[in-house]
Amino acid sequence: MDDGIERQISNRNWVFNTEKSVKARPVVGKDGTIYICSLDCRLYALRADGSLKWSFRTEGPIYSAPEISEDGKIFFGTYDRRLYSISPDGKLMWSFLSEGPINSSVLISEKGTVYFGTLDGALYALTIEGKLKWKYQTNDGIYSTPILMTDRSSVCFGSLDGNIYAISADGVLKWLVETEGPVYASPSIDKEGTVYIGSWDNKFYAIDNKGNVRWTFLAEAAIHHKAVISNEELIYIGCLNGFIYSLSLNGEIKSKVKIGSNLFTGPAKDTEGRMYIGTIQQTLLVLSPDKKIKFEMPVEMPIQTEVTCSRDGSIYYGTDNGVASINNLQLRRFNWVFHTGAQFHSSPIVREDGVVYVGSYDHNLYALTPKGQVDWFFRTDGIIYSTPIIDEHGGIYFGSFDNYVYALYTDGKLKWRYATHGPVFSSPVIGKNGIIYIGSRDNHLYAINSDGVSQWSYKTDDEIFGSPIIGPDETIYIGSDDGKLYAIHQDGAMKWYFKTEGKIRATPTLGYDGTIFFGSYDKKIYAITQNGDLKWSLDVQGAILTIKRSDNLLLVGTEEGILYCISTKGEVKWTFKAEGAIYSSPLVYNELIYLGTFDKKLYAIDLNGKKRWSLLVGDEIVASANIVKDTLYIGSRSGFYSITQVSQIKNRVKPLTSIGISQLNSGA
Repeated sequence: MDDGIERQISNRNWVFNTEKSVKARPVVGKDGTIYICSLDCRLYALRADGSLKWSFRTEGPIYSAPEISEDGKIFFGTYDRRLYSISPDGKLMWSFLSEGPINSSVLISEKGTVYFGTLDGALYALTIEGKLKWKYQTNDGIYSTPILMTDRSSVCFGSLDGNIYAISADGVLKWLVETEGPVYASPSIDKEGTVYIGSWDNKFYAIDNKGNVRWTFLAEAAIHHKAVISNEELIYIGCLNGFIYSLSLNGEIKSKVKIGSNLFTGPAKDTEGRMYIGTIQQTLLVLSPDKKIKFEMPVEMPIQTEVTCSRDGSIYYGTDNGVASINNLQLRRFNWVFHTGAQFHSSPIVREDGVVYVGSYDHNLYALTPKGQVDWFFRTDGIIYSTPIIDEHGGIYFGSFDNYVYALYTDGKLKWRYATHGPVFSSPVIGKNGIIYIGSRDNHLYAINSDGVSQWSYKTDDEIFGSPIIGPDETIYIGSDDGKLYAIHQDGAMKWYFKTEGKIRATPTLGYDGTIFFGSYDKKIYAITQNGDLKWSLDVQGAILTIKRSDNLLLVGTEEGILYCISTKGEVKWTFKAEGAIYSSPLVYNELIYLGTFDKKLYAIDLNGKKRWSLLVGDEIVASANIVKDTLYIGSRSGFYSITQVSQIKNRVKPLTSIGISQLNSGA
C-alpha cells in the first residue's frame, strides 16, 4: 500500500490498548489530546493519531472521566481515594486524599472550585490548588457527577440514598428532591435552569431551580445514564430495558426506540444533532435527528463508555482493553442498514432508479427504496437464497426453498410460480429467447418460458446448488454435486460433461474465447474448451466456493479463506488471505476488488492483492456485493447494508493499528 494512504488511514482509525478496561468516556482537550482513564490505574494522554504522549500512574483503578481546566490541567479521581491534578505534560500538580473511593467525575466551576463525590456519600469542594473548602455528607455513595446551576455557584447531583441535592457555593443545602430509588445518573440542565435527572425508581424528573418538581415521566425500567438535551429542545433518556425515549421539555413523549440491548451507554450528541449509543453487544447505534435509528455499526469490542464526539468529526469510546477512534466521515458512508431479523444470503439486484431487490431467510423478497425503506415485499414459504434477476420488462425472477421458482411484476404481485421437486438454491439466468434457466436441489436444470410454462428439464446425478451460465452460442453450463460440469444444448439435450472428484457448487465463468472456468470441492480450478476438453487445471488450498473472471484474470475464493488471482492460462499472480471462508463472489469496481467473507468483513483489495481497507459488518457474509452509482449493497447474516461513495473511502472503520503502552505497532 502507498505510504501516504497508509498514514492517512492510521491518522483517523486506531485502537490504543491499555492493560485493563476503560469504563469512563474519553475526553478531548483543546489541542486535540485525548485523555483516557483506565482500570489499570493510569491516566493516558494520546495524540490524535493514537500514539502515547505520556501516562500517569495512580494507586487505584480509575472509573471516572477526566476533566480539563481552562489552563489545560487534568483533574480526576480514583479508587485510591485521591483526587489528582496533573499538568498538560503529565506531571503531578497535587493530590487530595478523600475518605472514600471516587467514581464521580469532576466539575470545575467558573470561579475555580473543584467539586466531586465519593462512594462514602460526601460531596467535596476544593480550591483549584487542592485545598478543602467544605464537604457535604449524604446518606449513601455518590456516582453522579455534579453540574453547575444557573446561578453559576450552586451545584446539583444525585446520591444512592435516593435524593437529588442542590448545594450552595458555601456548602449549605438549598433543596433536595426525594425519589424512590438510588440515583446513579448525572443531571442535565437546560437554558432556563430546569434540572433533568433519572432514578432507579424508573422515573425521570424535571426540577426547577427552586427544587419544585415540574413533572415526572414514568419509564419502563431504571434510568442509569445522564440525559442529553438536543438542539431541537428534546430530551433523550436511556432505560436499562433497552429503550431510548425522546421527550419534550414539558415531559411529553415524542418517540420510543428499541435499542435491542439492555446494557448500553448513555447517548452522546455530535454537532449535527446525531445521537450515538454504544452497547456491549459490539454495536454502535446512530440515531438521526428525526429520532430514528439511522444505522447500527458493528465494532470489534464491547463499548464500555459513553461516546465522545470531537469537533473534528472523530468519535472515541472505551472498550474492555483500551480506547477506539472512528472518524465520523467514515460513519456517514453507512447510508442505511435494513434488518429483518433473519439472514441475507441472496445477493442484491439494483434497478436503474435505485430500487433494490433482495431475498431473505425470513421467506420474503424485498423491494427497498434508495433510502432503505420497504416499497413492498413478497412472501414465499421458504428461505430465499437465490439472487433475483430482472428481465427487460421489469419482471423479477427468483427461487425459494419452498421448491418454487417465482415470477413477479414490478409492483410485487405474483405473475406465476413454477413447482420443482426440491429447494431452489440456484439463481436464475435469462437467455436471448427469454427462457429462464435455473437449477434445483431435485437434481434438475429447468428451462421455463417467460409465461411460466416448462420448456424442458435436464436431470443430473445429484443436487444442484450452483447457478447456470449461458455461452455465446446459447449453450448452458452448470455444475452439480455429482462432480460434473454439464454443457446443455438450447433444446435440453446434453452436449457433454466433464467429471471432477468433488462437488461443483460455484457458478462457472466464461473467457473471451469461450473457455469455461470453474472450481470443484476437489480443490482444483479447471479450464475447459467449448468441446469439453481439459486445457489446464490448478491445485489450490481448500474447496472452491466462488469464481469470477475480470478481464484476463480469475478471482477464486476458497473454503480456507484464500482469494486467488490467476491468469486465464493458469498462473497464480497473487493470493490474499482473509480470516474466514469466501462464499461471496468478488466484485471489481474502479480498480478495486470488493470481497465479503465469513470473518464478518468487507474487504477492498487492489489489483496487486494488497488490502486497502476493511469494514466490519457484524456477521458472516455469504452474499455477493453489488455497486450502483458508487453505492455498495451487501447482505450479511444479520443485516443488509447500503454504503455510499464507496470508491472514495480512504480510511477504514476497522482500526488499522493497535498501539499499546509499550508503543508497539501490532498491525491489522
